[in-house]
Amino acid sequence: MHDHTREHAPRWILRPRQQRWLERLLDNELAPLHGFLGRADYDSVLAAMHLADGTPWPFPVTLDVDEAFAATLDAGARIALCSPHGEPLARLDLSDIYYPDHLREVRLLYGHMDRRHPAIVQLLRHTGAVYLGGRVHDWRGVAVPRRPLDDAVGMVSSSHDLWGGNGSLHAIEPVGACVSHLLH
Repeated sequence: MHDHTREHAPRWILRPRQQRWLERLLDNELAPLHGFLGRADYDSVLAAMHLADGTPWPFPVTLDVDEAFAATLDAGARIALCSPHGEPLARLDLSDIYYPDHLREVRLLYGHMDRRHPAIVQLLRHTGAVYLGGRVHDWRGVAVPRRPLDDAVGMVSSSHDLWGGNGSLHAIEPVGACVSHLLH
């Protein structure tokens, strides 16, 4: 992102959880993802644990914002994603603006509504009403490449249940460690 564009782009100050997701996207730790999930990928991940193109993916990686900020945006906008100190870290090329059903997301991800579960508390109490999807670019304007899944197919396993109950999110390393780190 050129300095001129960076100065005039709408700015979203990332919360710590969002900044961790962004860092992992930029470092390719969440490959094959190239940004925050758009509506089609989000719905597909919830329904079938696959991206819309059929690539296996176990959980939504989303950028939640408040309705007031979302109301100022149009698809195609370039948004500066900034640290809590206001430093631009990356650019989001906005492809989707959508309203998720957080209760549906909880039911499909965790298979239960136990409001003592820390991830459920996070989702229901601290997540913005609107999700933004799109490709992320680092501060120099280099896009995160989309690469094929290599060993990542083994990231999801029904043998290790992170919380309990039918239909719960199941994961093993490296995604399991990433999810655990992001939730704490």
